[in-house]
Formats: sequence, structure tokens, C-alpha cells
Amino acid sequence: MKQVVWQSDLLSTTEMLSIEYNGEYRAKGKITGALKNHPLQVSYELVMDYNWHIISVAIEVKAEKSFKLFLEKKNGKWYDLQGKYYPDLDNAIDVDISLTPFTNTLPIKRLKLTEGKKEEITVVYFDLPEDMFKAVTQNYTNMGKGLYKYENINKGFTSMIQTNEDGFVVDYPGIWQMVSS
Repeated sequence: MKQVVWQSDLLSTTEMLSIEYNGEYRAKGKITGALKNHPLQVSYELVMDYNWHIISVAIEVKAEKSFKLFLEKKNGKWYDLQGKYYPDLDNAIDVDISLTPFTNTLPIKRLKLTEGKKEEITVVYFDLPEDMFKAVTQNYTNMGKGLYKYENINKGFTSMIQTNEDGFVVDYPGIWQMVSS
């Protein structure tokens, strides 16, 4: 089992993540803090296959508005807990949870980009603490030495993300810093 802790001064949150592998990766994160002067607690669990492809994502938010979200990928299609199919997510391979840097690790591990290579991907973006998700286009470019250029095409946002040898975010400038691994 691997454990990581991230701190965000921008978001006033701390996250503890544990990840283990037993035929599939299972990542459990707990984010606590305050957002817009309101207490916030987010728990999530991601299940991925050995190639870092998402199998399922479960999120529970306790905040000004509390809710649970669940999506599962079956045969390339996304379904919720009640079996509702979301065709607008068909092209999404990864997930991106707005309150954690861990979900940046997923495409980094899955894509295995060589230095200088860039890839455009579609993700299911969870814009927490709102009770919503949608397909979003992103780019990842391997700049070398664990540095990745991340671009959210829909928002016009770009950042340089420093990762460690395991592909976990060490520094997401101005947003998250790893404080323990």
C-alpha cells in the first residue's frame, strides 16, 4: 500500500490518499478543509485495472450541499448506480476530480508518454463541490524529468505539474504540494 498526503493553500484542503494493488488498483482519498468559508469533506474511491484504466469512481461530498456520485465503465460506456447510460461520456477514458491532484496521475501512468510527446484525451470531469460531471478535453505533454504540461482545453487553463518517479504529483504550482509520501 502507498500513502500520499497533499496540502492545498489555494483550496484550504488536505488530502490523504491510500492506493493498493491486488489484481486492480484501488485508490481511496479523503479531502478535508473549507471551500468558500464552508466546511468540506470529500471521500472518493477509484478502481482501475492494471493499465490504469478506470473501472469505477465513487464520490461522497459533505459540504453546504451533500451528495454521492457513482460511475462505472462497462464495455467503453459509462453508467451510474441505477444503470443509466451517459452517451456524452463515451469518449472519456480517465476521470478528473477537481479537488485532488491524484487524478492527474491516471493519464500520466496510462499514457506513458516519452519526453516531448503530447496527447489529447477526454475525461469525465467532476467539478466539486458541485453535483455535476461532464466530458472535458485535456492535453498532457511530457516535458522531461517528471515535468508535465497540463492543459484543460475547455477552460483555457494550463499548468506545469511536477511528478515523482511513481507519477504522483509533487507540485502543482499554486494549488497542491505533496507533503508526505
